[in-house]
Amino acid sequence: MSESRSELIAWVNDLLRLNYTKVEQLGTGAAYAQIMDSIYGDLPMSRVKFGTKHEYEYLANYKVLQNCFISHKVDKIIPTDRLMKCKMQDNLEFLQWLKKFWDRNFPGDIYDAVARRGAANEPAAANRSTNTPVRRAMNNNGGGNRSMSGRLTAGNTSLRGPSPDHTVILNLQKELQEERTTVAALEKERDFYFGKLRDVELLIQQELERSPESAESPLLKEIQAVLYSTEGILEKIADIEKEISKTQKNKATEYHLGLLKAKLAKYRVQLLDPGKTAAKGEGFDVMKSGDARVALIGFPSVGKSTLLNKLTNTHSEACAYEFTTLTCIPGKIEYNGANIQLLDLPGIIEGAAQGKGRGRQVIAVARTADLIMIMLDATKSVTQRELLEAELEAVGIRLNTQRPNVYFKIKTGGGLSINATCKLTSLTEKMVQHILHDYRIFNAEVLIREDITVDQFIDVVLGNRKYIQCIYCYNKIDSITIEQVDELARTPNTVVISCEKDLNTDYLVETIWKNLNLLRVYTKKRGEYPDFEGGLIIRSGSTIEHVCHAIHRSLVAEFKYALVWGRSTKHNPQRVGLSHLVENEDVIQVVKRR
Repeated sequence: MSESRSELIAWVNDLLRLNYTKVEQLGTGAAYAQIMDSIYGDLPMSRVKFGTKHEYEYLANYKVLQNCFISHKVDKIIPTDRLMKCKMQDNLEFLQWLKKFWDRNFPGDIYDAVARRGAANEPAAANRSTNTPVRRAMNNNGGGNRSMSGRLTAGNTSLRGPSPDHTVILNLQKELQEERTTVAALEKERDFYFGKLRDVELLIQQELERSPESAESPLLKEIQAVLYSTEGILEKIADIEKEISKTQKNKATEYHLGLLKAKLAKYRVQLLDPGKTAAKGEGFDVMKSGDARVALIGFPSVGKSTLLNKLTNTHSEACAYEFTTLTCIPGKIEYNGANIQLLDLPGIIEGAAQGKGRGRQVIAVARTADLIMIMLDATKSVTQRELLEAELEAVGIRLNTQRPNVYFKIKTGGGLSINATCKLTSLTEKMVQHILHDYRIFNAEVLIREDITVDQFIDVVLGNRKYIQCIYCYNKIDSITIEQVDELARTPNTVVISCEKDLNTDYLVETIWKNLNLLRVYTKKRGEYPDFEGGLIIRSGSTIEHVCHAIHRSLVAEFKYALVWGRSTKHNPQRVGLSHLVENEDVIQVVKRR
């Protein structure tokens, strides 16, 4: 005979050291997950949230429970959609089944529920009784604080006028309000994608309830693999990052830290590339055109579309609300005879590297650019810049850095050959061997020509890093003080502008040209004047051979010599060959074999 509600609640409280009073309180899924943990002892309890009031956190608890059922082959379908509604009858039926399962499988060992949960995950008092009085008390408390703050502010202003401390408080309050607005937008974006994933999970559960034999369907297995594939990887990444943060950095620990960083890089690659079974998303890459490509990246509503409209003849919708741009909009800048393609990409949010808010599509387009322009709001905090840099770093884009001078080649035999032509302060031969072994590379030749870090060597091993120049463009400088504008303008690789007031946009275009490292050269036919109206746009460091390819691909085969006038020659004209390096505004006459 099944136990009563009071008996089941007493059993849960005794086993898990809780103080539940209703069966409905188990609807969060946290207690169900810990009951299974008392049997198997292998659930990631750090991801189980007891003191939660949000539906998406309920779902995270049930995902942990679902993974436990799958890994231990428990033949039971979890009615997640019904349990999450916290209705008494649904949770009572599931708890009765779970109690019978526990009676059959509990090993009988001593189970320390509090230690398994951790002190930070203790259920709040609100979870032990009802939530309404606590919320009412919090609202009254918050109202009291606001009224008290208002009285103090008014009193200070009337007695002493606006003090520096008062100004700082007002600025902080304004910044806090802006952060709340940003958080609200991010939560809206999160809830949108959460709802989509939730609908997919409900469809799978309905199909399994309708026909249990469909659990062996390859399609359903692939969908479940996509939904749950990153669960274990995310936990491993969090554990490694936690261990790195706790480890003190010194000579004795640098070897251990190097190995941790190698594992972290490997798991991040697995997270970004979960496998061939993952569904392909809709991309929005556009055909590359012009002489160079510039990708415009930034958070929503920083002025990217407005800037595109200012610099090009392309119309990109610009509104006061966030996420106005939902696809890639190309434009063209004409400067010094060059056509520069400028891409207005959708605003990205934190977690873009993991695919949030179409982040992967945005960053995939950024990898094809010759220059990245990160657009920032000058009125916001500096954390925006750090977050965007971290998102690009996570997908292998290295900003304003050079590729490490390391020769690395994988071989079919012969073991590892590791040499260095300089003194290494952060790497040792043993560390290099362990990093290569961690990536299952046992035969390779490594020649390190400069002092590099562990992270740089891992980048060389992975071989998929992109090293791209970057400009930081701060918009809305008309809303901050002159001192703040001056401080931002002195930051390296930074340009300050105002799209609304049309301030400094000409200097921005000039800076884009300089960072693209483009050259303009002119051609000349025998017996005629140079063509100063046309010209060719080539990369810095180009040779006469590159110029020939730019004119016609068959010209190199017929090349005899070239006459060059300009900065690259010792005298004008100078007869040169294919390997001659050209400079900006050189005049070139190519002579073909007869």
